[in-house]
Amino acid sequence: MTDPTFAYDSDVKAIQELALELGVGLFSVGYESPEHGILLVDKNGRFFHFHDTGGHHLGENNFDTFSRFLRGVAAPDADDFFV
Repeated sequence: MTDPTFAYDSDVKAIQELALELGVGLFSVGYESPEHGILLVDKNGRFFHFHDTGGHHLGENNFDTFSRFLRGVAAPDADDFFV
């Protein structure tokens, strides 16, 4: 079960800013412990990873995201997807 809280008080504001720059709302769907990052999905099904170095695009949908994970594809910065 995912804990719906965030690691740092500033995470909520930073995720709101990321959503604004992406032009779409984000929803927290998980947490990964090695990087202490928050996994996010937007209403279009795109996955993002947010941690202290910023946001990263993980994939266009769940299949793309999982495929990239299995192949070890580096996640581009989320700012490549800003509107």
